[in-house]
Amino acid sequence: KESVSVIQMVSRAFLLCLAVVGCFSYSPDCTPEHPCKVIVDQDCQGPGGTNTNAVALALLNPSLDVLGITVVFGDSWRDSNVAHCYRLLEILNKTHIPLIAGAQFPTINTEKYNALWSKKYGAFPWTGMWMGNTSYRTNLGPNVIPGDNTPGGMVEGCTPGLAQLLCDCHGQPCESPYLAPKAATWIVDTINKHPVGSVTILGLGPYTNLALARMLDPQIVEKTHLWLMGSSLNPKSASEHSDWPRHETNFWFDAYSTRHMLHTDPLGRGWLSITLATVDVTFPIVWSKEFLAKIAAIPSRGAQYISQCFCTTQDIGLVDEGTVMLLANPSFAVKQSLWVDVNIDNGAEFGNTLSWHANPPGLGEPKVEAYVKINATGLKMMYAAVLETLSQGPRAQKEKLCQTGIKCWG
Repeated sequence: KESVSVIQMVSRAFLLCLAVVGCFSYSPDCTPEHPCKVIVDQDCQGPGGTNTNAVALALLNPSLDVLGITVVFGDSWRDSNVAHCYRLLEILNKTHIPLIAGAQFPTINTEKYNALWSKKYGAFPWTGMWMGNTSYRTNLGPNVIPGDNTPGGMVEGCTPGLAQLLCDCHGQPCESPYLAPKAATWIVDTINKHPVGSVTILGLGPYTNLALARMLDPQIVEKTHLWLMGSSLNPKSASEHSDWPRHETNFWFDAYSTRHMLHTDPLGRGWLSITLATVDVTFPIVWSKEFLAKIAAIPSRGAQYISQCFCTTQDIGLVDEGTVMLLANPSFAVKQSLWVDVNIDNGAEFGNTLSWHANPPGLGEPKVEAYVKINATGLKMMYAAVLETLSQGPRAQKEKLCQTGIKCWG
């Protein structure tokens, strides 16, 4: 009861802030009155977890106007990611939001290449869809997504609508319009339909879709802001970075696309702005069992999806969720200007973040705003307030959104 009352107090304070200008500091374009137009580019491993939870937060936050969701490979296989993301849209009553499949694989990096690299230089603690618990297009039987991470099917349920679109492939590759890789074209068309500077790309997964979109139309960078979950500068809270302090999955997975996406081109064209939510600030926003219990006590559909479909055996960071929350409310963190790049030399430092506070090489490295310190407690309380006050409305907590109960990842 005490935890719920605290969240209710924060919720009421949050609503007051929406009415009284100046209580919280929003970025100029991200307010409930003038929400940011956002393209969410995400790998959408599901159910629950940092990927789909972040999409849920973007969809439910009144300061963000989600134009569409483009899906990429990453923490899980792309086709599985599309399915879990569509099911999330069903649960949140948001199926009117465009959902577009993108790249299935990195442009050059492969599972076999990474295995050989790991034998020579050491294995990363997290390699997403290459972790070895699945294989691409695993045959799991009817009404199951080929390549899904969940043995036996989707724990949040394969609805008739989802089955018709994605699931009912009887062990064969799904021939669905939802799996046609059109994300890059859709990104280009969407940006060009809107005024210059009015669209922000919220990049939460590997950046292959963004690099491909830039190849199709190099001029989109001069019209668009980037807000990225990515890079590692000096992380101190995450054990997975103790041996790899400059390694971060989104920068590394398709490092060649990362570089192409970031750099200014030979004509000097670059993004209107680039903001990085580094793992230095996103991993310290710890998702603990105690915080999960607070979310579970909130009788809203979004909160119940998160609490029922996700649990953890260890404290982990709200990595993608924190990135979304910072876009909607950047006052919870401190950022600094620096130049960044990614290492693509194929040696021991492949995929690592490169950064300079001054005097970069001058080969097209962009100057970015990178978050380096964060008020994790305040951001988590705002997270809970959004789920309680600004979701799809109260629902009975007994409604079962995950058919086999809570699914523990890792």
